[in-house]
Amino acid sequence: MNTKVRDLIVTNAAAIIAGLLLSGLMLLLLHINPVEVFVYSINTMFSDKYTMGEVFLKATPLIFTALAFAFTFKANLFNIGAQGQFYMGSIAAIALSLQLDGKVPTAVLLILVCLTAALAGGLMGALIGFLKARFKANEFLVSMMSTYVALAVMNYLLRTFLKESKGEYPQTDAISRSAWLPVIVKGTRLHIGFVLAVLAAVGIWVLLYKTPLGYRIRAVGSNASASRMSGIDSNKIFVAAFFISGAWREQQDLRK
Repeated sequence: MNTKVRDLIVTNAAAIIAGLLLSGLMLLLLHINPVEVFVYSINTMFSDKYTMGEVFLKATPLIFTALAFAFTFKANLFNIGAQGQFYMGSIAAIALSLQLDGKVPTAVLLILVCLTAALAGGLMGALIGFLKARFKANEFLVSMMSTYVALAVMNYLLRTFLKESKGEYPQTDAISRSAWLPVIVKGTRLHIGFVLAVLAAVGIWVLLYKTPLGYRIRAVGSNASASRMSGIDSNKIFVAAFFISGAWREQQDLRK
């Protein structure tokens, strides 16, 4: 077996086991039998189609979040502000959905919303990369604090331009079902977003290991100084990596 594959299997198995042990310990502290909880959870998950769908539904944003962090990590960068990029993408998605809902076909609407959300999240990420490249700012702190900026912008818009028509609550009008991602399993809420998450994971792997850009990103992550000496502009890589990371973070559940 390939060493990398073996290490991948071992590390993931170790992470799962550690998670179960820690969860079990927390349950014991609450005087709850963890074995009974785990057995009940597994039985319920596999015996009920709706519950199974919910598991994959909840996994979808986690997959995108992991991809967003992992992508920049390959360039030795830390994108802690994925939540802020999500907020910016959400603002763009809901604003465009409300504007175009009922005016264009559903397929066209979903494509436009996905692209616009990706662009908004990507630009938020690119700003972090630019500050890192131009001013040598600590991307860990900048990305983390950018979340609060994005949250403030979202709260402002919810009280002004995006506020519901009645003007009673700081929320947007509801989008119609035609603007929702199509469900792929009847009787559940599991939609095509999960498929997109899997495809995104494959796309990230292809980008990182089968393209010149991916090679440059990995080279900068391994040794930025040596990369610069070989002709790779690490500053451009910082911006590109954060832009792509922010864009991936946005391809999520448009039903929320």
